[in-house]
Amino acid sequence: MILEEIKDLKGASLKQFLEDNSSKILEDKIYFLEMTDEQLIEANRQIAADSIALTELEHEKKEWMCQYKKDCEPYNLSLKANLEQVKRKQIEKQGTIYVLKDFDEGRIIEVDLNGNVVDNRKMSPSEKQVDIFNIKIA
Repeated sequence: MILEEIKDLKGASLKQFLEDNSSKILEDKIYFLEMTDEQLIEANRQIAADSIALTELEHEKKEWMCQYKKDCEPYNLSLKANLEQVKRKQIEKQGTIYVLKDFDEGRIIEVDLNGNVVDNRKMSPSEKQVDIFNIKIA
């Protein structure tokens, strides 16, 4: 009965009828209405347009991230190397190392071409055995 009366009313008269006959008025309530066919078609068009635009942006982002990673790589490698050096308090080098056996002290000494002692450790039992090539001739 009330729905039939509402259908015939428009504008101010509808508002007056609703205010007069309401038991409660809910301000700022969120509610949903059924979409019309035109609204559904427009929403689907908007979804398609947004999907295309988002795909293009994702593609641009992917290209940018690849370039970003390439640009950051030398800095990351440098940071990693420097952090490792600071952590170990040593610099990594590659070159010729000379292994010297000091039978008097019972030690193995590793020295580079510049005379820097790389390693200085005790001889293992197998290293203490003398062969004819290690005998010093006075």
